[in-house]
Order: sequence, then C-alpha cells, then structure tokens
Amino acid sequence: MTVQLPPELQKQYQQLQQLQNDYQLVAAQRQQLGAQVEELKATISGLEGIDAKAEVYRSTGSLLVRVKDHKALSGELAERKEEVEVRFESLQKREKKIRATLENLEKEFRSSLQKLGP
Repeated sequence: MTVQLPPELQKQYQQLQQLQNDYQLVAAQRQQLGAQVEELKATISGLEGIDAKAEVYRSTGSLLVRVKDHKALSGELAERKEEVEVRFESLQKREKKIRATLENLEKEFRSSLQKLGP
C-alpha cells in the first residue's frame, strides 16, 4: 500500500531531491578542483627541483612542446594554481551553504511527515 503525499509535501520532496543532486554535483566539482590544485603544486615543486638547463615539455593538446623559459612556465603554473584555488574555495562555500539548506529542508520534511501521522 502506497501513501499519496499532499501536493505541498510532494513539492518539498522534489526540492529536497534537487538540492541533494546539486550538493553531489558541487562536491564532485570541488573534489576535481582539489585534485587539480594538488597536481599543480606537485608540478611546480617538480619544476623547481630540476636543473635550469634540463629540457622541459608542456602538453598542448595532443602535442608536447619544449619550454625554453622554466621561470615563465613556473609563473604560469602558479597563476593557474591560484585561479583553481579561488574556484575551489568558492565551491567549498557553496557546498557548505547547500549542506546547511539541505539539512534544514530535511528537518522540515521529516516534521511535516510526522504531522501526517503513521
């Protein structure tokens, strides 16, 4: 036997599901950006640890292109890392906000369900 929810609870349930989907999407994006930050840190660190005369290549599409100026490449990577970190922090804030909203909506939904009775 299935119970039909009142229209207002159905709407609340749909909002809850949408918010859960949004939360999962933002969390996945944040994780991807976190991995990019770590990769950029490792690349910058690796670049700093090699001889200035060593040949370094950068991937450009499906090509590897030799880089002549290690310092310029290191600067580009550092700038890219900062940009990714800003996006990462923005997603962290958004994720936290969505989580709080989700928790409140879940409480409201549970409360509304309890009012309906067994």
